[in-house]
Amino acid sequence: MVGAACVVVLDGGRISEARIAITALAPTIRRVPEAEVALAGSDGGRSAAQAAARAAAEASQPISDVRASADYRRAMAAVIVRRVVEAAVARARGAVLSIPASQTLYGTV
Repeated sequence: MVGAACVVVLDGGRISEARIAITALAPTIRRVPEAEVALAGSDGGRSAAQAAARAAAEASQPISDVRASADYRRAMAAVIVRRVVEAAVARARGAVLSIPASQTLYGTV
């Protein structure tokens, strides 16, 4: 219903580069530069992840279909993007996360 991917590069504990893409939230899979900007220069902590998540949700253009409404997809975009950013930052810092990462970061989901 909703998907996201994130890659970050850390430099001295700060995010020097970020790439975020969303799927099932626009007519095609697309990068979200607004979310990437929200992460750039940050420490990748919770507030930065939430800012990126809000930006991704605002940039999304979901549709309603039999799987989910547009409102639900937009709400889940914020959750999924926050989680994927947190996972990417943890991995960039050397953490080994299971797949799906949500099991490691959030327990049983």
